[in-house]
Amino acid sequence: MDAMSTPLVRFEPPVPIEQSRKPKSLKPAKIQLGGKGGMGSGGGAESGTPLLEDILSTIIPPKEGKNSVTGEVVTVEYVSAQPATRLDVIQLQEVLDNRLVHRQAREFGVCPIRSELFSEVFDELIRQITISCPERGLVLLRVRDEMRMTLQAHRALYETGYAFGVRKTAIAENGLPEMRQRIKQLEREKAELEARVQELLIHIDTFEKSTQDGRVVDEKSHSDEVGFFRKTNQQLSTHLKTETEKANSKK
Repeated sequence: MDAMSTPLVRFEPPVPIEQSRKPKSLKPAKIQLGGKGGMGSGGGAESGTPLLEDILSTIIPPKEGKNSVTGEVVTVEYVSAQPATRLDVIQLQEVLDNRLVHRQAREFGVCPIRSELFSEVFDELIRQITISCPERGLVLLRVRDEMRMTLQAHRALYETGYAFGVRKTAIAENGLPEMRQRIKQLEREKAELEARVQELLIHIDTFEKSTQDGRVVDEKSHSDEVGFFRKTNQQLSTHLKTETEKANSKK
């Protein structure tokens, strides 16, 4: 069996449905394990202590093989209760690495392929630990179930948020033509206002220039008028002084 067809979780060879056993349906929170012995044997099952096979079947349900024609269940594969060796662990690592490469799993980000393979490996690790210590296996089972529930909750939140975003996008797209028309109208009004501003600026500049020219003319006229009056005043003063001197000399 090559690396691509080797199951990550070890199962027993399939048995006919007629020879299948019916494991007890156990809830991990209510399983009462033995004291120092950890778990009971076949006789322990009669006293209420679950068998190892029952615990393993609770953690990893059996796989059913169906007839390709009738669709009826014909075989059952139970999870293996055989302990794993160091070589088995090394081979599991090699198989996982090969499958990650073969199925082109992404190393970063969300990758369904990587999540699926890691989930299978986690199940196999739970199986191995449960065989050596059922208590630890049940703790890992709870960790696995809570992790899956957390992922499902995050997936539900993502789907809800995505649907909300799609609805908002659809609503926004429905009003998009009106919004574009409004933008064009505002752009036209802006252009008209800018043209009006330029016209007023030109008018103000022309008015200021005209006012400045008029002020210069008025100042020059006023200066000339003041100069004329000063000159006339000086002439009159000189004439008055001359006449006064003549009158004084005749006396």
